[in-house]
Amino acid sequence: MADASERDGVLDAATLELVAAAYRGIYDSDGFDELIERWHALAPSRREAAARGFSLQSEGLRAAVSGAPDPENASGAFFAINHATGPALVMSEDHAIVAANSAGSTVFGALVGGHFDRDILREEARPEFARLTAACREGQREYHCLLPVTLPGGRSAVAAGYLTQSELGRPTLIVMRAIGIGWDERVSTLLQSQFALSEAETLIARALFETADVARISRERGTSIRTVRTQLREIYAKTGTSGQVELVRLISSLCARQPGEGGAPSQWQDPLGRERQFEVPGQGRIAFSWMGREGGRPALLIHGPFTGYILRDEIQSRLEADNIQLFAIHRPGFGNTTFRAGGDAVSDASAAVAALLDHLQLASVPVVSLVSGLVPALQTAADHPGRVRGMLNLGGCVSAHTPELRRHMPPRQRILLSLASSNPMLCDIAARIGARAVRAKGPEFMLSRLYEHSPRDLAAISDPRVFSLLMATVLMLTAQDHKTFVRDLQLIGHPIDDLLPRIGSRLHILAGAEDPVFPPDIVEAMAARHQHITTEIVPAAGQALVHSHPEQSAKAMSEFFKET
Repeated sequence: MADASERDGVLDAATLELVAAAYRGIYDSDGFDELIERWHALAPSRREAAARGFSLQSEGLRAAVSGAPDPENASGAFFAINHATGPALVMSEDHAIVAANSAGSTVFGALVGGHFDRDILREEARPEFARLTAACREGQREYHCLLPVTLPGGRSAVAAGYLTQSELGRPTLIVMRAIGIGWDERVSTLLQSQFALSEAETLIARALFETADVARISRERGTSIRTVRTQLREIYAKTGTSGQVELVRLISSLCARQPGEGGAPSQWQDPLGRERQFEVPGQGRIAFSWMGREGGRPALLIHGPFTGYILRDEIQSRLEADNIQLFAIHRPGFGNTTFRAGGDAVSDASAAVAALLDHLQLASVPVVSLVSGLVPALQTAADHPGRVRGMLNLGGCVSAHTPELRRHMPPRQRILLSLASSNPMLCDIAARIGARAVRAKGPEFMLSRLYEHSPRDLAAISDPRVFSLLMATVLMLTAQDHKTFVRDLQLIGHPIDDLLPRIGSRLHILAGAEDPVFPPDIVEAMAARHQHITTEIVPAAGQALVHSHPEQSAKAMSEFFKET
């Protein structure tokens, strides 16, 4: 029963702190962590009362979240491009695209999870780009350069290259921003009227903007390099810039006809460039992609919320060698799939899988699932007997639908799963605030919180070969709205023990020996209760073992496909 203060609409101190943390989370990206910590600090006996008090503020919080600007404390790889005035991208040391704004995707041809096309670099830019890459690999924090590039259509431009740090602390990343695309003649007048540049100095500034090459300017003007540098120092002094990079940025901002164009993060696109879509009448759109050998033996991959579906090159090569075409469905709410069968996340995913098999005219397939992608795989096998010939799960998954089954989990996962089942309103607010933090700090914010209690997984996702794939994964999760995350929390809390006797086919699970969320002893205990489940525990691995142990994952998949 509510006490007198709750009946009067007056909140106690603990609830007030919880509400205050939620409001701070709207404007400060660090507020998401505080909200979770405040709830965790509440004594279990006070949580029901706090939730009732919190509900009084829910409508105001939702309205505040909807109308507020993006939160402060923006940082990370995405911050480098969110407010760029033109095409921009972020890449890892091996040139895999980690982030790109909409103009960057178009101009640079950059897909998150794909690779930067170095052919756009002009010949004179390639040595400098190699030095920039080396600085990134060495973990340097400071390196700036100008890179002449040739954009689609033959346009010449200059890109600023520099280094940034991810929210995860490592790795160091490369940022490229196209800061000069075409000289605007009005700039000559502005430089002379606002900065008192002479006509000769204006010509030097334009030459630098268009070529980023002092030696070339010297040759074309018939003067010594020393003379050009002397003139540039005078230009820097008059414009208040510190060097070539700042001067070109200044001129770029003067040239920009539409300063805000290109700043928005790019929308979700399949990094493999193979996405296909089809409509299910009355239920929406289903998107899917594939890996392996086109026209090969068909199989199906069901992704988890944070794993994505893009497998490492080692696994993709093995699929091709084994003549497997692995179709990867994008589950409802992820990426471009808007399909809704009208049920919960589990039944909707199962219905979408059946619709994809119908679309591909496949009577039955072997199914690979990643981590909690096992849940819709099991539901599909139970709902559609005979359509799933066998299942392989990479990463492990167990039931988490009661407090006892969640007790072993790290606090953040335990709290969010508990809220999803017991307090959907508070879970919804937390997800809204978390989505705003992702917009401010980028996908790496979510990944750092997800894996903070798993050193093995943190090491795996920080690997440059994996980092860009997981950036694409979080973009896929957040492409539509925060409700996809809430629904997937409910999916993870589904009682899969009720499904296991109904699946009618073999299930083999690879689980990480150091996974704190789905520990191996609990996975093995679940398998021991069902004769058709076998397990393999992977040493020195966490939940992201498909990324940290690609050779072992590829071997398990190859053996699985041979047996099914």
